[in-house]
Amino acid sequence: MDRAAIVALIEKHLPQLRGVPHDTPLHGGGLIDSFDYVTIIEALESELGIALAPEELTDENFLSVDTIARFIESKCAQHGDRGA
Repeated sequence: MDRAAIVALIEKHLPQLRGVPHDTPLHGGGLIDSFDYVTIIEALESELGIALAPEELTDENFLSVDTIARFIESKCAQHGDRGA
């Protein structure tokens, strides 16, 4: 799955992120809360057919929409792009 499709998926489940620059830090800025993180993790796993390990749920991977998209794009590529 390409990055644009992943961003669209994130914005579908977290519409408050539409129009927010993709490099904006999500945590601490009031954009999303812990429930929103759960929402996006569940959506990514169910819609893309991937499993995210607890050790992958880091600030580095989930800092912004862009870092989430890059991380998921890489993960899909490693696992045969099941979400395509």
